[in-house]
Amino acid sequence: MPAGNHTLTVKNSLGCKGTLVNTINGYGAKFFNVRTIINGYCGPCHLNGGVSGSKNFDADDAVVANWDRIKARAVDNLPSQMPALPNAALTAQDKQKITDWVNAGHRITD
Repeated sequence: MPAGNHTLTVKNSLGCKGTLVNTINGYGAKFFNVRTIINGYCGPCHLNGGVSGSKNFDADDAVVANWDRIKARAVDNLPSQMPALPNAALTAQDKQKITDWVNAGHRITD
């Protein structure tokens, strides 16, 4: 579903109706950039059920919860470079996108 307010109305077999209004927040630009980087570089080891280093980033909340590890490994290369694949180091621009997201509070929305 797209970001915004969504109303769900259901009716049971007796004709009783119930309505729920829910707000879906969209990605902020900074998180969107980080999610795109993770989807592009980290997929073989950390997506689609992959749990390398006991970390899986299929869910957005897992990315947010592991912001410090993402920065340490992908930006600072501590204790070693991630992604670990040969010739797969992040560009300076991608590292800056992660740093900007971390410095902005490492949230899904800006």
